[in-house]
Amino acid sequence: MNDRAHELGQDKRDFDEAVSAEFAFLPTNPSGVAVQDLALEEDKKFAELGERMHDLIQDPRKNANAIQEVEKEMIKHVKDKAAAMARELAEEGSTSSPSAMFPFLAPPPSVLPLSHL
Repeated sequence: MNDRAHELGQDKRDFDEAVSAEFAFLPTNPSGVAVQDLALEEDKKFAELGERMHDLIQDPRKNANAIQEVEKEMIKHVKDKAAAMARELAEEGSTSSPSAMFPFLAPPPSVLPLSHL
């Protein structure tokens, strides 16, 4: 069971690092909630926007305006989701996101894709 928990944790870290690297334009701490606490790996709308972005960046010059629109949609979605989580935490009487409540858990390191070097 410990191995499975480690495997799930590693999958979550890998996803968070990929999101940080691929979507560096996303706010990191909207509404006081860390992006990695938003469970974006389970978010269907975020996945759809990510797929659309991936398709558009195949020809970034041709699709520049569409890429900007998808970026705006992704940022809005992340901010809306973070605001909802912040409201939920406030209703529960908690003022901190899981990352803030457990500061001893280091956030995943920022990763710079090799293609950006």
